[in-house]
Amino acid sequence: MDRVRLEQLKEKNRAFVRRKTWEGHELFHDCVRSLGNARLIEAIEETRGLIHSMCGRFSFDEYRHIKGSRPAAVDELDFGTDQTWYIVWDDAALPAVAWGGGPLPNGGDDLFAVAFDTYIFNGSFTEIIHRDSSGRLWRYP
Repeated sequence: MDRVRLEQLKEKNRAFVRRKTWEGHELFHDCVRSLGNARLIEAIEETRGLIHSMCGRFSFDEYRHIKGSRPAAVDELDFGTDQTWYIVWDDAALPAVAWGGGPLPNGGDDLFAVAFDTYIFNGSFTEIIHRDSSGRLWRYP
């Protein structure tokens, strides 16, 4: 078997294992269902690209907070519907989610139950909401 074919098979296996990991994640599926107009970004390259872009726009410290920014208090979890919002979690096995915005159902309880840290950011990377593992919400303009 040639090296290229072996690498293709390994990547296919990694994708299969990754998919099986999140397919059984009930909290994740409850979250996606509650969002309604959401789309899973199953391609790991696309999810990595989103995270890479987010990290390129915002610099994070060791606590996963954005460096050099003073976060604003989050009063309301209602996102504009004029753009796409992306949701990623600190669990690398989970795909990102593209969402059309609006108020978060159940005050975001379904969304935040998925993993310890949750990041919601707009497509232009000008605004990011971070819910950390202690349950605090941070909004960075």
